[in-house]
Order: sequence, then structure tokens, then C-alpha cells
Amino acid sequence: MVSGNSPVGLRSSEELALLVSSALRGTDIAVAFSAVNRGKHAKKCPRRLLPKSEVLAPKPKPKPQPATWYQKFAVGAVVFGAWLMAPFDFIGDALWSLVQRIFRGIRWVFRTPERRRRRTQLKGGWKSLAGGLDTSMCIHGHKVLVVGERRLSLVYVGVDDSEIGWHHPLTDVARVEVATWRSTDDRGATLRWHFRDGSWADVFAKGPGWKALASAVPNS
Repeated sequence: MVSGNSPVGLRSSEELALLVSSALRGTDIAVAFSAVNRGKHAKKCPRRLLPKSEVLAPKPKPKPQPATWYQKFAVGAVVFGAWLMAPFDFIGDALWSLVQRIFRGIRWVFRTPERRRRRTQLKGGWKSLAGGLDTSMCIHGHKVLVVGERRLSLVYVGVDDSEIGWHHPLTDVARVEVATWRSTDDRGATLRWHFRDGSWADVFAKGPGWKALASAVPNS
């Protein structure tokens, strides 16, 4: 019996289960699933690795009406002002980013090894198994992590369709660690997915389905 939860677009568990099954298309059988997001401290994905999706693609915007002369003048004035301020904005952002990096570096030096491990949300780099899972979540929209009989899959859920955004054999998953050092309750929990290549990635599972998701992994 499939165990899951349904905070995705306020869908019922039955509707979400059908969308998950539709995405798997008979290649696997879902055992447990939960809506997921990246952790709030996750690093920004490189632009070249950002995923694409058919079901989560933004809807085309309606063609705007022709602008009047005064609207064009107003837009031109705003653009010109932004152009004048751009160098100052760039310098300010660069300095603030440098200060933040220095501050984070100082804090990192004085943390214990265990504290550093807990603050790290991805180990192994973008090209590792964990990196593949993490980058596949760098997309706006509803995402569902599915533990199947044969694979671990990330499913993108659209308005009335779904698709697989990432998957890997379940045998490559070493274990799932419940991040007890972060907020954990029935509303959700951070799960650290360990893979056989030594990499790991933190995933925030939303709703009570996270318990079934963690317990469905063999030897977890």
C-alpha cells in the first residue's frame, strides 16, 4: 500500500498518488512519497545545471497592449535611471557579498567538526549522486520525492500532469538520516539522503508523509 501525504497544491492523497503513478508510467511502483523542497540554507545551483520541465514550465504571458507615448516616456526614464545607478548597485552588492563571505568564513573556522557537518547541506559536489538530486530540485514548482520498489525518483507535479525530474536505483541509497538538529514534527522534517558514493543531500519533506518516506528505504 502506498503511503504519502498531499500538501502539493491542496490535492488529495488519491489525486497525488495518481499523478505519481502517471509519472512512473509502469517503470516502478511507489511505496512512499512526500512533497519536498530544498533546505533554506542550500547553495545556489550553477546556471548550467538548472533543470527544465514540461509540466512546470511557466505559462506564456498574454501579449501586452501597445503602450502610449507617456508610458514609453515613463519606462524610458526608469530604464535611464537604473542605467545610471547600475555601477553603484554593483559595487554595493559586491562589497556586501564580500562582507557576508568573510563573516561566514570566520564563523565556520570556530565551529566544531560536528557543527560543520550539520550545517553542510550537500556533500560530494554537483556531479555526485546527491548533487544530482539537489540540482533536480532547483526548479520552481511542486516536487514529490518517491521511494519505489526499484528506484528513488523526484517527480514534478503540474496542474494536471506530472513527470520524472530525476531518478536513481534504490540500491545506490545507503541510508536516510533524520536531521534531529533541525525542526522536526508532523508538519515536516529535514531528511539527509546518504548515497553509496559517499555523498549526501538534505531534503525538507513536508507533511506527515516524511515518516513513511524515511522508513521505506531498506536498511535506513
